[in-house]
Amino acid sequence: MAFADGELDDATAAAIEKAMQPDIASRVALFLETRIQVKEALMPVLDEPVPDRLSQSVQRMIDEAERRSVPSHASEGARVFAFRARDNPAMRRPQASWIMPLAASLVAVVFGFGGYFFGFASQNQPHGLEVAGQDSPLSEALGQVASGEEAVLAGSTDRIRAVARCPPAGRPCAAF
Repeated sequence: MAFADGELDDATAAAIEKAMQPDIASRVALFLETRIQVKEALMPVLDEPVPDRLSQSVQRMIDEAERRSVPSHASEGARVFAFRARDNPAMRRPQASWIMPLAASLVAVVFGFGGYFFGFASQNQPHGLEVAGQDSPLSEALGQVASGEEAVLAGSTDRIRAVARCPPAGRPCAAF
């Protein structure tokens, strides 16, 4: 962009122009044309005078900034007292930025361990239907129940209704 904006010295600009590939050169030419058109379109605006209201507002801001940053010569011999930070809002220390992330991390750790131990404690309790393993009552029922029939799983009061069955010869299964 510095090349397209004409901000490079002559030697660097010549080296870039020489090394430029044709497709890049056409894109840079588009940037150059756009820059020239924008400059021509905005040239009349640059010649307009700055509105008085804007000038006065900017001058007021400059004066206030200078007053705050540069001590006046009349107060050089005056005694300066440092105010306590709690009395001066400009001197208050920002709150430590590490407190909230630390609190969030601790909450996450507590809930993580709680979830782990809750899941571990209830792992050996029956939950109704479970994922079919090779020796589970669900797996046994899925192999025996015909489509549309209902059966009670062995060793529990849970029931299963077969909506569809897996056909033989390894074709895809439907839902149960």
